[in-house]
Amino acid sequence: MGDYKRLKVWRRAHELTCTLYRVTRAFPQRDQFVLGDQILRAAISVGANIAEGCGRNGDGELRRFLNIALGSANELRYLLELAIDVGVLEPAQGGSLIAATDAICRMLSALSTAAYQGRRPSKEKGAATGRAPSKVLIADSQ
Repeated sequence: MGDYKRLKVWRRAHELTCTLYRVTRAFPQRDQFVLGDQILRAAISVGANIAEGCGRNGDGELRRFLNIALGSANELRYLLELAIDVGVLEPAQGGSLIAATDAICRMLSALSTAAYQGRRPSKEKGAATGRAPSKVLIADSQ
């Protein structure tokens, strides 16, 4: 797969993780070291597993790490719901973070499906399969 930084899903996961670092600092001290720490671990795992999968050989390994990332994203979603329910995260802010997490889940699923079908994401129309790749896969150049 190559450079994970070219993937929109990795960029979004990274942005969400950076946001969550700022958000969890505002948690009450007790919750920073319990719930906040677990939120950060799950968020970090998403981006880290995308990066690791891109560094592996073959689509099978990539899919495996994308599935781990998807599991971590779902864990993150639950933890954000919990943070709202126990009152350490405002519902509006939590809802926005959950929506970002859901978008990442959809993108991970699309990338995993593309890897399963043996397609290499590309910006060029019709690459590898004769079909246009999903625009969620590769980010525009920086």
